[in-house]
Amino acid sequence: MNDETAVGIPADGHASGVRQGSLRDIFQILFRWRVTLVAAFAAGVVLAVLVTVLLPAKYRSDAKLLVRLGRESVILDPTVAVGEVVSIQQTRQNEINSELEILTSRELSEKLVTAIGPERLSSPGILERLGLSTPRNPIDRAIDDLTDNLHIEVLKDSNIITVSFRATSPELAQQVVAKLVDLYLDKHIAAYRTRGSYEFFEAETKQLRDSIASAEVKFRDVKNRANVGSLEEQRRILQGRIGSLQQDIQQNGTALSASRAKIRGLRKTLTKLPETVVTEQISGLPNAGAEGMRQKLYELQLKEQDLLSKYKADSEPAQEVRRQIEEAEALLAREQRDRVQVTHGLNSAHQKVKEDLLTEAAGVPALEARSKSLSTELGLARKELKTLNATEVDLAGLQRQLDISRENYHKYSDNLEQARIDQALETERISNISVVEPATLMMIPVSPRTGLNLALGLVLGIFGGVGLAFFREFLDHTFRRPADVEQQLHVRSLVAIPHLLTETTSRTEQNAPARRRLLGEWKSRAAGKEEQRGLVPAATAKADPYFEALRDALTFSANGHFKAPCALAITSCRKGEGVTTVAAQLAVTLRRERKIRVALLDARTLQPSGPDGQLVFSAYEARPDGVFVALEPTDYRAQTTPELIAELKRDFTFIVLDTPAIMEASAAVRLCSMADGVVLVVEAEDTRWQVAQEAREALKRANANVLGVVLNKRRFHVPEWLYRKL
Repeated sequence: MNDETAVGIPADGHASGVRQGSLRDIFQILFRWRVTLVAAFAAGVVLAVLVTVLLPAKYRSDAKLLVRLGRESVILDPTVAVGEVVSIQQTRQNEINSELEILTSRELSEKLVTAIGPERLSSPGILERLGLSTPRNPIDRAIDDLTDNLHIEVLKDSNIITVSFRATSPELAQQVVAKLVDLYLDKHIAAYRTRGSYEFFEAETKQLRDSIASAEVKFRDVKNRANVGSLEEQRRILQGRIGSLQQDIQQNGTALSASRAKIRGLRKTLTKLPETVVTEQISGLPNAGAEGMRQKLYELQLKEQDLLSKYKADSEPAQEVRRQIEEAEALLAREQRDRVQVTHGLNSAHQKVKEDLLTEAAGVPALEARSKSLSTELGLARKELKTLNATEVDLAGLQRQLDISRENYHKYSDNLEQARIDQALETERISNISVVEPATLMMIPVSPRTGLNLALGLVLGIFGGVGLAFFREFLDHTFRRPADVEQQLHVRSLVAIPHLLTETTSRTEQNAPARRRLLGEWKSRAAGKEEQRGLVPAATAKADPYFEALRDALTFSANGHFKAPCALAITSCRKGEGVTTVAAQLAVTLRRERKIRVALLDARTLQPSGPDGQLVFSAYEARPDGVFVALEPTDYRAQTTPELIAELKRDFTFIVLDTPAIMEASAAVRLCSMADGVVLVVEAEDTRWQVAQEAREALKRANANVLGVVLNKRRFHVPEWLYRKL
């Protein structure tokens, strides 16, 4: 069912059966708890007014400080820069944070409180004056109040530090800010200075100067003893000379080896060459080809000896020459076999080889003598290099000591100058902090801010009221809509009756003595079977559509028509939920359907009486015009309630039982179990669903046939004109 399901009939301008959107839900909550919302709104406004009126006026003084890129930002303290240090790049943000820490330091606050006077900055609280709390030190109390009213911040994207202080008088605020700036400047200069650094660096500089002079004299004496002007130049010349000698020795050794190999080759060749050779053939002309071939063979043999002096015997060039010699000898042998008669003479090749052998043998002693001379010179050069290296070690130690002394001297000289400058800056109170705006004197109070306080009060009241309304809605466990009934009780919601239609509910439902007197009066009037006008239900004609819908919901269902005659019990969880009104109006509505008889039985009046133990009760017959005619109990001789209901069913089509509340009368559940159907009446926004669940479980245990629930006195909090626009 929809959230607004009632019976499809408009009530007070609200179209029930229309799906309620989220905006309607919100307005429904706000209008329902409008008293809470208005009360919270008024409380917020009153609180804002009280805060504005009761809080004392506060005056503010401001000062602005510029943190420039000064000596403190780029140079370390001279006492920590005497050796190897790691370069640390400090950002401007870190530097400004350091200044903020100095400004908010405890020492600076104590000096400021002492200078201004703790009694001017703070006074004992009410509890302390009354002796209800432990007395505090005036200085500590003044420091705490100073910290609460002092505000220091850095302007965005700038190097400006703003110092603000609030006090009860503008003069005091200005005095505090001015004194704080003055104390901060002194503290800043003292924080970046080191006492005694100038005297320390002056003594160290003098000592290093004397050490450098002594090292220079020792360095000079060592160079004079070694007869060197420049170690690097001397070493370069000596190494060049050693390299040249080594190259000459290698070349001379190669030449000597080649000469000796050549001599061996010439001797070998000489043994192979005859002293005489055939110079002329008797039978013909001399064989020039054989001679040329023989000359070629000689040249190849010389070439072989020359190659053997340079390469190994199994090298490729030597093997190639040897192959050529073998081929030449073979050819030459064939030429010689063809000669028949030759003329012999001196062999020129033999003479040439012999001459070359003598020449080559004469050069070997010269090469041997040159090798010995070069080796001697190389040994002397290496000995001189060793002497130079030994001298270099001494000179390197002296040079290293001299370099260290000079480097330290430069560092200490720079630090001495830095210390001298720092001493001068401290004397003149010069730093990288500039006061761009001194402490101001503002005669207009900065708090309380009336407009802001009222605006905050309005916002607090509005949001607090809305939040409180939604919180109360969350904690509310009553039935508000037909959907709540079906969700919590799992029972069909028959009809939802608006509150305005039943707001004049009969007082007899809540006043038992008045009910009994009224019923007694109706009883006496009906003694002569005359129709008397009795109880007229308080509901107006506007309620007819809702009770007609209730009638239809009861007489027509998914299971078909109820069999007549039948008894319908109308009950509730507790008193005052409109059971009597619903029962009476339902009886009248059932009577209007057709020509049937409908009885209204007040189950609260059932009690045994008389000598026969018959029941005494109050019952009425409903008329179409809304008039009830009292029935005479003596016409029915029933002694039990089931017998009474059975006798009434013989005369009436419907018997409507006005039963007491289930949670307040033990007989209510028993009466409901005797009826053919039970209708449970719950009052909207008053009956908690936990109570209704208990009543539903009690009826279920008694096997009562619960037909559905009537949501009575349902309220529509949103005005009709606004509801239609949502």
